[in-house]
Amino acid sequence: MAIGTIGSKATGADARAKINAGLEAIDGLPKNAISTTVPTMSDDEDDGFSVNSKWLNSATGIEYICRDATAGAASWVRQDNADFFGYTSGNYYQGINTIVSGGAAVVGGQIKFHPIVIKERVTISELAVRVTTSESGKAFQLAIYAADPVTKLPSGNVLGATANMSAGTTGAMSGALVGGNVTLNPGLYWMGINGDTTTAVFQAFGSNSTFIAALLGGTASQVASGTASSVSFLGNTQAFGVWPDLTGQNFSRGNNSGYAGIFFKVA
Repeated sequence: MAIGTIGSKATGADARAKINAGLEAIDGLPKNAISTTVPTMSDDEDDGFSVNSKWLNSATGIEYICRDATAGAASWVRQDNADFFGYTSGNYYQGINTIVSGGAAVVGGQIKFHPIVIKERVTISELAVRVTTSESGKAFQLAIYAADPVTKLPSGNVLGATANMSAGTTGAMSGALVGGNVTLNPGLYWMGINGDTTTAVFQAFGSNSTFIAALLGGTASQVASGTASSVSFLGNTQAFGVWPDLTGQNFSRGNNSGYAGIFFKVA
């Protein structure tokens, strides 16, 4: 509500009344805060906070809103990603809530992508996969791309990629990002694998999973788990060793486990 302006002919009493009304209106606004920490029960009415005050953690990009400002017992509710409780430095995360499967042979010459969701700002240092069937003398690389905000498809230049990793040994295989750590803001991203393999198999996330359907959408048959046309990964034809600019590129939709479930390590 507008308080009004102080006119040139206003008396001192009029001016004081308008100024006091303005100050009262300001005092009635919720106090907001920006900090690198999260609010606690002690961030309460004694500190000037009230119901509907907002607190932005600038380190993670997560916002909180005050639902109760009682002294010593303030209640702050996380406003996004309430089902997520933070990354821990040194841990690996798969970035998507789904089940894993044994996978199928990954044939090179095509980048095979699956999506992940970053819940809060995080710096990653490595990407990793599990090789379940080795292939001697063959190599692969892993990478991460951003998603186009409109199409939700992989887009832009590669954000980070590993050097060559050997497919000749089974087990968990990890590689540092060439060029150093990468910081990601909350949002949708795409993990990709490409190599010169023909028979190597990597642990995947299941050919009949619905995680791509939930994030990307598609036709009725593409999002129906358990059908022959269910989408399990996206493909983009590309020679091994090059991570291209994917802006405006087309992607095929794979319906088997011939890709790799890629993990990331928090720096």
